[in-house]
Amino acid sequence: MGYHKTAANQKKHGVSFEEAKSVFYDKFAAQFYDKGHSDDEHRFLMLGFSCESSKLKKSVTIRLGEDVVGHFKEMSEGTGVPHQILINLYLRDCARQHRTIDISWQSNSKAISS
Repeated sequence: MGYHKTAANQKKHGVSFEEAKSVFYDKFAAQFYDKGHSDDEHRFLMLGFSCESSKLKKSVTIRLGEDVVGHFKEMSEGTGVPHQILINLYLRDCARQHRTIDISWQSNSKAISS
């Protein structure tokens, strides 16, 4: 991040960019859907403690497929837990378990018969 942007963020929010990033490591941080800023893309707010133990709110933009959002909204209806929290819990579980994803393409082994 450039010096001018870093200085502007420090002035506007009262915290450095490095401290703001550290809220992602707060295991008790909560994430909420930011409906007011999600017209063109899904945006989230994160509330947690930074490495300096300051309470920070972090806005996060993440592009999710409508099918993914729909899946978690359905889960939300069954559990009563907001879908944004469910997405965060799922991703946090993946991170804690050090899960990785296999993104290699595999050819279809079924032959097409004529």
